Amino acid sequence: MRCAIYTRVSTDNQAEKDFSSCEAQEEKIKAFVKSQNNWEVFKVYSDVGYTGANLNRPALQELLQDIKLGKINIVWLTKLIDSPVHLKIFTS
Repeated sequence: MRCAIYTRVSTDNQAEKDFSSCEAQEEKIKAFVKSQNNWEVFKVYSDVGYTGANLNRPALQELLQDIKLGKINIVWLTKLIDSPVHLKIFTS
């Protein structure tokens, strides 16, 4: 199973915090993926300094394109904010 990891922080302050940085998010998800049989990380997509209020995020756009191309079986992220933008992304 090819897994994608998506990480994002909206501010430089968040990016510098050990527990919420994109690197920390990535490590948590990689540990989970590694614990699963026949799963591998296809690619990590990270948007640092981009708001979650819209879809204008380079890594997110690349991720969505790779999904459309069938390169990814599943996407993992640390949390899904309950907002119309996120619901639109993951229900389309």
